[in-house]
Amino acid sequence: MEKVISGLFLFLSFSCISQSIHSDSIQYFLPSNFTGQIAVKKFNGEFIYKKNFGNKDRLKVEPINDSTLFNIGQLSHSFVDFAIQHLLKLSKIKLSENITSYLPQFPYENITVEHLINHQSGLPASYLKFYHKEYYNDWNIKLEDRQKRMDNDDLLLLIHTKKPTLSFEPGKKTQYADFNYLILVSLLERVTQKDFEFLIKELVSQSHIPCQPKACSKQDTILNKGWGYRFFPDSTLALCDNLRSRGFPFDDGTKGNQHIYLSASDLAHWGQFLIQELHLDSVKPTKTRSFPDPYQFTYDNELNILRSKGGYGGIHSHIIYTYNHQWIVTIHSALLNPDMNSNALNELLRYLNRIQIP
Repeated sequence: MEKVISGLFLFLSFSCISQSIHSDSIQYFLPSNFTGQIAVKKFNGEFIYKKNFGNKDRLKVEPINDSTLFNIGQLSHSFVDFAIQHLLKLSKIKLSENITSYLPQFPYENITVEHLINHQSGLPASYLKFYHKEYYNDWNIKLEDRQKRMDNDDLLLLIHTKKPTLSFEPGKKTQYADFNYLILVSLLERVTQKDFEFLIKELVSQSHIPCQPKACSKQDTILNKGWGYRFFPDSTLALCDNLRSRGFPFDDGTKGNQHIYLSASDLAHWGQFLIQELHLDSVKPTKTRSFPDPYQFTYDNELNILRSKGGYGGIHSHIIYTYNHQWIVTIHSALLNPDMNSNALNELLRYLNRIQIP
């Protein structure tokens, strides 16, 4: 009976209220147990929908609000590239220049700035596994020294000391590696002599983008932070945020690969900026297409949308551009459900496509 009533309500929603976004309909199409934020913004216009779902911290039972910040994972790459492009325009760096010109301790003389941007360096795919194997499991290091939070300097020193064999000759292949954007941030800080968070905030302000990115690295001190959780088949939940909550004996304090925090509203402003910079708002794709990292936009022909996503721990963040309405839709999901497939949000997007707002 409950399902029949829900279906009847949705039928009436589609038939009678097609010029507004209804929270009950949004809730119906969301995956079960959804926790997080959703924002919908007209391109170059106002927000037409904002909604928060659940608690940012399940232990303290504090509800998510419009200002709650979430780790946007690999979407952080776009901020790194934003800063790199700025330095290129000022001729402070060159795409073809070897990284050793900026970071003398870097042990490879044939890896360039362009190789890192395009994931063509050949560096190890996971700095986490590299650190765990080469540092934490090195029993020549005292146990008390191994209980720490790794950062960019730790990994650069480790690369310099160990010089792992590259998996291919730089420039000959494209293969995603966590190391690439971490090293680019170290390069940015060395060239500008500015902390990465200060640098991107400065550039965002100069570009008049109404968002306030927060970068956390040395310790988890983000105020009003949304924490990620994992949902298990037996319906239990567990914190799934930094590395210690996932069973590692150390935490990740690096900058570049993730650890930029934004609310859904600020992510919408940032997404609009990216789409304008790439001129994707005026492009009408005719087939599935991908755009190179760091933007990671893919085109969905069935839904007629562009989407880009990033994840860290239990958090998954999405930037979606709908060609039907020219809307920016941003979604933070703070509950990782391994049984949820990658198309779990498609019904919600189909619902939004059916709405006609003047």
